[in-house]
Amino acid sequence: MLPLKPTCALIGSTLFALLLSGSSRNAASPTLPNNSRAAAEMKRLYEEGVRQYASAEYSGAREAFLQAADFAHQAGDESKAAFDWNNAGNTSIRTMQFGAALEELKHAQQIAESAGTLRPLIYTLNNLASLYIKMGQFNKAVLTAQEALDGPAGHADAATRALLLCEIGEATAELKRFDEAVPYYIDGINGLLDAGDPNMAATVLGAFGTDSLKERRLDLAEWALGEGLRLLEMMGRNASASILRGLAKMKGLKGKPDSAATLFQAALDAPPGPTPRWGIFADRGQFRLDSGDLTGALADYREARRMVTRIRVDMVPADQDRVTFESGLSDVLEGLVDAGNQLARQNGDRAVLRETFDAAEQDRLWSLRSLVPTPNDWRKRLPEHYWELLAQFQTLERTGTSQPKPDLEKQLMRLGTELQQIEANAAGNPAADEGTPESPLDHVTSVLDDESVLLSFHISKTSSWVWAVDRRGVDVYPLPPGKQLEAETTAFARAVRDGAPSAKPGAQLYRDLFGSVPDRYLHHTSWRLELDGPLYELPFAALVAAEDSRGPVYLIQRAVLQSVPGALLLKRDTIPADGELLAIGDPIYNTADSRYRGTRGGSGLMLPRLPNTAAEIDACAHAWNSPGQALLTGKTAQPAAVEAAMRRSPAIVHFATHVISGPGDFHSGLIALSLDSDGAMGLLGPKDIVARPIGTKLVVMNGCHSSQGQALPSAGLMGLTRAWIGAGVSAVLATQWDVEDGEAKSFITDFYRALRAAPARGAAFALREAQLSAIRDGKGMPGWAAYSLLSRMP
Repeated sequence: MLPLKPTCALIGSTLFALLLSGSSRNAASPTLPNNSRAAAEMKRLYEEGVRQYASAEYSGAREAFLQAADFAHQAGDESKAAFDWNNAGNTSIRTMQFGAALEELKHAQQIAESAGTLRPLIYTLNNLASLYIKMGQFNKAVLTAQEALDGPAGHADAATRALLLCEIGEATAELKRFDEAVPYYIDGINGLLDAGDPNMAATVLGAFGTDSLKERRLDLAEWALGEGLRLLEMMGRNASASILRGLAKMKGLKGKPDSAATLFQAALDAPPGPTPRWGIFADRGQFRLDSGDLTGALADYREARRMVTRIRVDMVPADQDRVTFESGLSDVLEGLVDAGNQLARQNGDRAVLRETFDAAEQDRLWSLRSLVPTPNDWRKRLPEHYWELLAQFQTLERTGTSQPKPDLEKQLMRLGTELQQIEANAAGNPAADEGTPESPLDHVTSVLDDESVLLSFHISKTSSWVWAVDRRGVDVYPLPPGKQLEAETTAFARAVRDGAPSAKPGAQLYRDLFGSVPDRYLHHTSWRLELDGPLYELPFAALVAAEDSRGPVYLIQRAVLQSVPGALLLKRDTIPADGELLAIGDPIYNTADSRYRGTRGGSGLMLPRLPNTAAEIDACAHAWNSPGQALLTGKTAQPAAVEAAMRRSPAIVHFATHVISGPGDFHSGLIALSLDSDGAMGLLGPKDIVARPIGTKLVVMNGCHSSQGQALPSAGLMGLTRAWIGAGVSAVLATQWDVEDGEAKSFITDFYRALRAAPARGAAFALREAQLSAIRDGKGMPGWAAYSLLSRMP
C-alpha cells in the first residue's frame, strides 16, 4: 500500500520507558545534579510523577511534576525545571485542562529559551504543537512543529523528530490538505519504527487511519488501522481505543452495522488513552443516526455534549482560542440537534424540542460570553505591557496590508499567542462562578413582544433546521441541506450585488427558508434572525416574499428585520434621543493629500481619499440633531483621537471610512483611519475594539463591506461586528458589500432621520424606513439591500 518499514526486528528493542504521551507527547528524563538532597528529592518526585501517570492518576502526576520543577528552580537547574514544567503541561493535556496546559507549556518554553537549554525546548514545542491541534488551532500547530524542526530539533532524539512530523501530518490533514499530510505521516511513522517505538507508531497509525476515513479514503484507512492493530498484537498489547474507533467507523461505512456496533462498544470499554471518550460517543451517535436509531443517537450525543461541557470550563478564555476550539466540537451539537429534532417531530416530545433549542443557544452564548462586558470585567485586569504588545500587533497588521512578508504569519502568531495568554490570565475562569444559566427559551419568550418572532437557523452539511419562537412557545422546521442553501445564497447575493436580480431566485430562496414555517409565525411584523453558516452573506431584505400586480414584494416590505448575536444576549434597551453622536470621516489616507503634514515618500499603505464622507457625517449630524456631537476628520481622525472620544461612550459612533482586509485571523476587516506623521496608516481592528469596553448603543460602519468576516460553526460571524458586540455595543449597522458614495450618504441620512423621529422604536425600525424610502424612490437594490443590523435589542 505505502512504504512502511518492517517491524519484526524492532519488537525486542528497548522502548522509551519514560515516554509520557497525550497523543504524541514527550516527558523527558534530564540529568540531575549529584550529591545533593535536592537532587534526590527531584528524582523521587519525578519518578512518582511517572508512576502516577502510568497508573492514569493524572492529578497526582501533575502535582509531582510541579513540585519537582519547584525544587529544580530552587537548585538553579533551569533545564530540569523546564523539563518538569513540560511534563506537567503534558499531563494537563491528557486530562484536557487546556488552560493549565497552555500556561505550563509556555512557562517551560520561556525557561528553556532563557536558559538556552535546547533539549527541553524541543520537547515543549512538540507538546505545544499537540495542544494547538486539540484546541483546533491547526495553523499554529504546523508553524510550531516546523519551527522546532528548523531550529532546536537537532538536539532531540530521533523519536521526537518523528513525532514532530506526525504533528504536522495531523494538523495539515485537519486543514483539509490531506494529500500534503500523507508523506508527513509516513515519514513520521517510519521514524518512530526506526527509533524502536512501535507503540507510538501504532498510535499514530490510528490517527492516520481516522483522518483517512474523514476523506473517505477507505482503502488507505483500512491499511493504516490494520497496520496499527498488527503492531499492537505483535507487542502482546490490546487494541487501543483509537484503532477500535477507526475500525468501527470503517465497518459502518462498509455497511456492516453489527461489527461496527461491537467495535464502538469495545472502543468505549478500552483503557483511557489519548482518544477522547466524547469523540467515540459522537462517532457512535452519528453511526446510530445514519442507521435510523434516533433514541440511541440522542443518548450518545447527550453524553458527548456532557463531556464537552466539562472541557469548556477549563478552556482558555481568550477569544481566538475559544472560538476555534468550539468550532472543532460543532459536530457534537449538530448531531444532538439533528437526532433530537427528528425525534421531537416524530413523537411530539416538546421537552426534546426545548432541549435542542437550548443546547444550540448555549453554544452560541459560550463563544461570546467572555467578551461582553460585566461589572468585574477581565479587561480591567490587563497589565500595562498588554497595550505595548497590542501596539506591536497593530504595527504587524499594518505591515501585512502594505508589504506582505513570508514570515509575517509566524510573527503574528507569536504575538497573538502572547496577547491571548495575557487575556486568559486576566479573565481567570468565569465559568466556575456562573451557576446554572437561565433557559434560553424562557429568556426569549420573556423579552419578545407580541409583534416579534425569533427565527433561529442551524445549518449543517446534511440537514438543517429553523426554530420559530414567539411569546407562546417554540417549534422547529426542516430546511434543505447546507450545501444547497450555500449555493443558493451565493448566487442570490451575487445577483443582488450586481443590481439586477430577477424575482425567481429571491422567491425560491424565501420558500426554501420559510416555506415550512406556518403563518402563525410569519405574520409577526418584527423578525429577529439568528443566522448560521452561509446565511450571514444573505441580503434578507431583498428576498421575495410574494408577488402582486406591481411586481415582487420584498421581505423588508413585510417585516422589520434584524439579526441577533444570540438569544441569551437579547436585552431591553433603547438609544437615547439626546445621546451624543461621534462621527469619523474623510481621514487622511495618503501623503499626496494636501492636508498631510508629515514625512513624505514612505512605502506604507496608502488609500484613495473619501472626500464625500465629510459631507456625509455633517448630514448625519444634522439629521440626528442631538446636543452633543463630535465630528473627526482629517488629522483628527487618527486612532488616539478616536479612542479618546470613544472613552466618553457616546450613544452613537459613525464611521464613514475605508474598511480593508487584514492579514489576521478569520478574514476580519480593519477600519482605516488617518496617517500619522511618519506616514503609517491608523487601523482599528477587532483586537483593539474588544480590548476597550464602551457603553455605546449603536455603531454604524458605512464603509466598504464592513461586515466581512469568516462564519464559524457555533461561534458565528467573526470580524468587526462581533468585536463591537463583544465590547459592549448594543447594535451594529454594517454593509455586506461596497455602496456608491452618494447613495450611501443619502441612505444613511434617511436612516438617522427615521431614528431621530422615533428613537424608542429602535435602529431596526429606522433601517426599514430608510429601505422602504429607497424602494419607493426607485433606487437600485445594491444600495438599500447592502445594509444589515446586528442587535441585542429585541
